[in-house]
Amino acid sequence: GRIIEVVSGKPYETFLQQRVFAPLGMKDSFFFPKPEHYARIAMAYDAARQRVVLFGGYDQNVLSDTWEWDGTTWAQRLSPTSPSGLRHVMAYDSVRQRVVLVQGSQVPETWEWDGTRWSMRMLATSTPGSSYPAMAFDEARARMTLFDGTTTWLLLP
Repeated sequence: GRIIEVVSGKPYETFLQQRVFAPLGMKDSFFFPKPEHYARIAMAYDAARQRVVLFGGYDQNVLSDTWEWDGTTWAQRLSPTSPSGLRHVMAYDSVRQRVVLVQGSQVPETWEWDGTRWSMRMLATSTPGSSYPAMAFDEARARMTLFDGTTTWLLLP
């Protein structure tokens, strides 16, 4: 790799992108994938902390990574517990100042990010599993709203 950098005058990743990946039509191939290149991610803006929170990813394996963007750089955040990296949605609860994540696979789970750790949240009503859920915070009702493809659920009073 270093020889290529010296001879080409380019960083190794740039050389590979220009000379190998692009000519072969490999649009989603990266030498060092960054969070924005991951598939199967969910993101939400944490207004209280002024950070974009990104969860998940896929790099030959399902990831349970948590990253934050402060407007300049991405930083990985580690938590002692975290959701699995399977289908999920996230939205920011402005009343409770938490990022809420609902995993939408066969065993649905609800998690909250407080800026330092993920915590599982037990709900009075269990949501069904869904392959492609959508979620947003309803400011007027101060409730998280989840759509599972057929039903709308109001979560987290």
